[in-house]
Amino acid sequence: MPTVCFSKQAIRDYLKNFGKGPNSKDHELLIGLALANFHEDVFLMPSNICFEIQSRYIPEFNGVKQVNLSLSEIEKIINLQKKEDTDIDVSIISNIGQGNMTARHFQLKRIFHATTKKIIDTVNGYSKRYPKTNTTLLIAILADNVEIDFPAIARGIATEIFPFSKLMYFGGSGNEILIGELWPSNGENTYSVQELVDVKGNEAKR
Repeated sequence: MPTVCFSKQAIRDYLKNFGKGPNSKDHELLIGLALANFHEDVFLMPSNICFEIQSRYIPEFNGVKQVNLSLSEIEKIINLQKKEDTDIDVSIISNIGQGNMTARHFQLKRIFHATTKKIIDTVNGYSKRYPKTNTTLLIAILADNVEIDFPAIARGIATEIFPFSKLMYFGGSGNEILIGELWPSNGENTYSVQELVDVKGNEAKR
């Protein structure tokens, strides 16, 4: 499948100039930025934010390709050429074109009016809908001022039949964004929206 990869700065520039807000499809781009930062913090490798492209554009984007394009060209790819009907919503890829290239693929699911029980029930329900895959499931938690018990979620997942290779979460309150892994290991990083979108260089805040 043709895949196009952007630097973090390219995605920041796009969001500043064409962003429609977190309630639009831009949430995939913001999550991609958070994942790229999280990946760099954990694996200490520069990371690119990558998307599958519709098959009709294979001659233009065959294989995995890192691009350095104008903002208008980036806008065209994201809004017209990016594949939407896919089990992989975003990939984080390092060392593109090299023998040690690494790729981690993510399927994104938003859970509205989330509670601890609703998250457990929703995630366990995916076991009936998806086959086994090496893709990571990342749940974007949209809660109504309700405290989420993450250890309880990790305990409540039926891991013996869970179809994804990992379970991660994305959420936030106010200016803070949390991203972390729930299973099979656990860990969390905190970023601010300004750090993800505005700052060049080392964005992570421990």
